[in-house]
Amino acid sequence: MFRFLFMFFGMKALLVTIVTVTFPIIFKNLFVWIIEKIYQIVEYVLPDNLGISNITLEFTGLAAYLAEQLMVPQCLAILITAMTIRSILMFVPFVK
Repeated sequence: MFRFLFMFFGMKALLVTIVTVTFPIIFKNLFVWIIEKIYQIVEYVLPDNLGISNITLEFTGLAAYLAEQLMVPQCLAILITAMTIRSILMFVPFVK
């Protein structure tokens, strides 16, 4: 009886760990890989004379660790998106 309970809870703990830790890491790596491939294709197709500059934040060392923990790149992306949407909505009539 106890052996069955221990095996049940052990298997449940293992599955919960796999679902909450391993799968998100795999999905994030897959998503990043797909985005990098798309970025490489776009870089290859677009000519260099368009004047498009690469605006990226590159942190190193402790600053990189803190920026990752505080989600600084994601916060900046959200802020820039919000400002872009607001500036686009300013051109639409009857929208305040």
